[in-house]
Amino acid sequence: MRGSAHTKAVPGRKTDVRDAEWIAQLLEHGLVRPSSCRRPTFVGLRMLTRYRVQLMGDRTREATQL
Repeated sequence: MRGSAHTKAVPGRKTDVRDAEWIAQLLEHGLVRPSSCRRPTFVGLRMLTRYRVQLMGDRTREATQL
């Protein structure tokens, strides 16, 4: 489980300022696992995929405007 999923599994609410302070305390005591670091190749592929989706949306908007 990555950091955010692990934090969601810990009992308690996590939505307001007091809860953010509580999560910070969990982190200080080592009770929250860090999220995994992605390899640069996957980061690059994710960026290209997002760019492609953006271009396809732009193309669709332009076609709709015509």
